Amino acid sequence: MNDTNRVIVAWALIALACSSGWYLDRRLPTPVAEDAPPTVFSEARALKLARDMEAGGPRPAGSHAEARAFDLIRQELRTIEATRPNVGDDGDDQLEIDVVEHSHSGQFPLHVGGDPRHEQLMVYENLPSLAIRIRRRDDSLPRDGKERERTALLVSVHVDTVHVSPGGSDNAASAAVAVELVRNVVADADALFGADAREKGGESSARG
Repeated sequence: MNDTNRVIVAWALIALACSSGWYLDRRLPTPVAEDAPPTVFSEARALKLARDMEAGGPRPAGSHAEARAFDLIRQELRTIEATRPNVGDDGDDQLEIDVVEHSHSGQFPLHVGGDPRHEQLMVYENLPSLAIRIRRRDDSLPRDGKERERTALLVSVHVDTVHVSPGGSDNAASAAVAVELVRNVVADADALFGADAREKGGESSARG
């Protein structure tokens, strides 16, 4: 194949990729609007929160930008609590909502470049965590003489980023999806939402 044919093939592949992307984009479902009922997952609501978090810039652990992101999550959780639909016919609240905030400190070894011969000790102090648990009140459960099996949904995300990234996909998007999932929790399940200042698994979320 000569150079001219290679150029023709390359442009043909580019055109095919562009047209395929355009076609698939037109077939995507319409995103659910921001004013959708709280029982419906709204991409628009989640995207707005993710963009608001990203707008604050990089969120290294312990930074003011990270604290701002936590404030945005708290505000959204307060909105969820104020607009929850789980109210009985008599007007009584059917849910218990517990919000827990705490900070934690610790240390862990970090292998630079994945090489165990180059180990650094990473120390963190007073990193914040935020959790909200939503569950039915015990006195709202049916009194049928049988112990009701409790089920739970656990969603956990980290909020911080590396110091050079605003963290749209890592991890504002996941945090926003987690908040929207909490909004959509069905009455039969307990939900525990955890927002943490760093990634789990031993290595700091400075990995991104």
